This record gives sequence, C-alpha cells and structure tokens, in this order.
Amino acid sequence: MRRWRQEHKQTEAQRKKSNCRTYLHIYIKRGKVAKGSCIFCQATSPIEAHHEDYSMPLAVEWVCRGHRVMLDMGLIRLEDAQFRTAR
Repeated sequence: MRRWRQEHKQTEAQRKKSNCRTYLHIYIKRGKVAKGSCIFCQATSPIEAHHEDYSMPLAVEWVCRGHRVMLDMGLIRLEDAQFRTAR
C-alpha cells in the first residue's frame, strides 16, 4: 500500500476527506462522539456518518446504510429527513 500511495498521490480534496473521516473515527473510538440513529428512519444499525462539509469533521448526520446509498445516488436529500436535528 505504501508503494502504491507513493505512486498515486491523493488530490487535495481526497486528502481532506480522508483526514476528516480519520478525525471522526478517532473521536468515536475514544468515546467523545457517539453514533446516533438514522435521521430518516431512526434505525441504529448499520449506521454511517455523512459529512456535508469536510472542513467540520465532527459535524455529521447519521444515516443507515440504505439511506446513505440513496443520498449518494441523489434519490433523497438531507432536507427530506424527518428526524434531523437543528444546527
């Protein structure tokens, strides 16, 4: 992997996303951030973090895998969520 990464450098955007995800996972692992429930259906497993802005690594919306796929495909929007918390 190290050799591959040396030959295939990340773009600035890819590096920013990777750093953001890593930062969040460290906070989850240390117990400083708790996983929530899906903002669409209130499911608690399997749950994934969705970043709207990668400059704020701890500002995430929690979505289940099914809704995450629909978000990525553009079938639903975060504004459609019933249980979204106000920011």
